Amino acid sequence: MHCLLCGTVTLDSQLAMCLYYTMPTTTVITIKQLHDDTGPLVRQAGASRRPVPVTDRGQEVAVITNRSQLRPVARKRTILPEYAAMMAEAPSNDIQTALDEDRGTR
Repeated sequence: MHCLLCGTVTLDSQLAMCLYYTMPTTTVITIKQLHDDTGPLVRQAGASRRPVPVTDRGQEVAVITNRSQLRPVARKRTILPEYAAMMAEAPSNDIQTALDEDRGTR
């Protein structure tokens, strides 16, 4: 048996004595379990290839997973009209004028 967290290796799984908490076989953890053993549970979920659901009173509220399992989200960006107008203006080299315009009557 090989512990992914501490690196210990044992030949007999019956004799394996790792100091780290082992992930429950159900692979679902409660908020209380997460609160009690946050570090070891997060490390073990990070070393796993399966997402680990976190439940609160039986309802799934979160999932802990290895970052490599996440897919980037393609976002459609919208340019605000005010930003487009600002970018269309010719840049000025007069910093004081730009500050005065930005500050207004303050």
